[in-house]
Amino acid sequence: MFQRYLKYFLITAGLLLAISILSGCALLTPAPQENRLDAEAVRSLFSEQTVVSQNVKTGTLSISYYKKDGTVRQLRDGNFRTGKWRVRGNGQKCMQMMSKKESCRVVKQGTDRLYYKYKPDLFYPEPVVVYHSFVPGDRLADMNHGIREEIKVKYEIKALQRALGKKGYSPGPVDGIWGPRSRQALLRYQANNGLQRTGQPDREVYRHITGR
Repeated sequence: MFQRYLKYFLITAGLLLAISILSGCALLTPAPQENRLDAEAVRSLFSEQTVVSQNVKTGTLSISYYKKDGTVRQLRDGNFRTGKWRVRGNGQKCMQMMSKKESCRVVKQGTDRLYYKYKPDLFYPEPVVVYHSFVPGDRLADMNHGIREEIKVKYEIKALQRALGKKGYSPGPVDGIWGPRSRQALLRYQANNGLQRTGQPDREVYRHITGR
């Protein structure tokens, strides 16, 4: 029963991503007059919550669990990462994932009632991340291997679609669904690059196009 709910939770998050891409990221534009959260409000909002967030520029979706002890686990691009989080006295939310440098951002709530993360820079008024949902508890701990693999495949397909689009092959929406337009785009890419024309997003194709 829980796995069914979790799948619905993740599918919903994926649909939010697909809709935002199809609409030209219109859903990611916050309403004016955002309210900046203070330190206490930020801690209360994130602590012991599983949060679905999305990078405004790239469309990358992340699912993160913020423990009250200052650690965070995150599923991003089909892979799990760990790190630390804290809240400064001025309300900035700081994160340090793996070996990367810590970054601190301002959290605001728009009049659309969604939460957004901004760079603490008056010359950069646009949000960098939108938070779609907050679910109490650790939802990542209960994800079985099958669900993780399903999510990983979907993210890899999105990465492949995004790379094909950047190379000018028009694969259609970056939605993680390998449909006819994605297949035709890959066939054209394979034909133009001397590869066997399969139209299938296998590991060799993925590495050739994305370089990963």
